[in-house]
Amino acid sequence: MTTQAWVLVGVLMVMFIVMCVALIRVARRVRQLVSQVEGLASELVELRTSAESFAPLLADTRSALRKSQNERLRADDLIQTATSLTGRVDSATKLALSVVTNPIVRILSTFSGLRRGINQFVKRSGSREGNVELHRGKPRRELTSRGGRRGR
Repeated sequence: MTTQAWVLVGVLMVMFIVMCVALIRVARRVRQLVSQVEGLASELVELRTSAESFAPLLADTRSALRKSQNERLRADDLIQTATSLTGRVDSATKLALSVVTNPIVRILSTFSGLRRGINQFVKRSGSREGNVELHRGKPRRELTSRGGRRGR
């Protein structure tokens, strides 16, 4: 064999060794990738399982949200009703107050005027009939300038 052939065989052997080393490295990387894919697959299974367990919880949450929205709408209706009732009660109270207060004030003022008129009438008629005036419902005679009573 010639030297060129031996050089060619040496180059081929070096290339063969380099390719074997490269294949070994590629095989290691493939094993690492396979183990990572298996780990991801197991995590995916766990996620599916947990997602399935969260589905009823999510449904319950949606149901509770709908119920709370319905309750809020009911509360809004009650507040509107209470507001309108408050206005009605306020106007009814004002009306009742004006209906009751005006006649009572008129009656009291009428009686007060009658009492004054009767007192003045009694005073005038009493002074004509011997200076007698009503004092707290009892007749009383006027005092004279000497400290005694008239008409004794």
